[in-house]
Amino acid sequence: MKGPAARPVFFCWGDVGHSAMSNRSSRRFFRELAAMDVVDAGLFCPWKFSTLSIILLQSHGVSMLKFATTITELAMLLYWLLAGALASKLISIDPSLMYSDYENPLVVAWNWSFFPVDVAFAIIGLTARFGVQAGNLRFKLEVIAGVLMLCAGLMAVSYWTITGDFDPTWWGMNIWLIVLGGINLVRTRPPRTESM
Repeated sequence: MKGPAARPVFFCWGDVGHSAMSNRSSRRFFRELAAMDVVDAGLFCPWKFSTLSIILLQSHGVSMLKFATTITELAMLLYWLLAGALASKLISIDPSLMYSDYENPLVVAWNWSFFPVDVAFAIIGLTARFGVQAGNLRFKLEVIAGVLMLCAGLMAVSYWTITGDFDPTWWGMNIWLIVLGGINLVRTRPPRTESM
């Protein structure tokens, strides 16, 4: 018999154990929170943002890898939503947050060339994790999403290596895609076939 549906429990804290709570009360707080199986939107945590931390408690078998992959896929969709809003002049973004040479039409075209790959790995990965029940199809979608994620990061890092451009933030995000895509490929297993 299956238990309750898996759902992540996460919360955030700032200066817990220092100014907010004593060590004893903070430990009790975390134990009680874990026992309640509460999901709190960590992004809207009321504590100090300078020491904001988000903790994932593995509850009911939710793996850290699945959680990290889901957050990465959702962040990628958000990135392209913001990129579209920026291109449509609906929003403006501080130039210090943009990739180098972001006003050059060739570089803009290069960035938009990633749109289909990025959106494909995000949608395919989310579909495999939350929308598909058939084991064989889920396995195939997970492999496709992992390959596309790895390739998206590798293509960006390769371009910056060739151009000699180094920005730790952009490199870090794309190396994350390479590593996460690779880990997902290594950890993805075909469904077990039942013996007759």
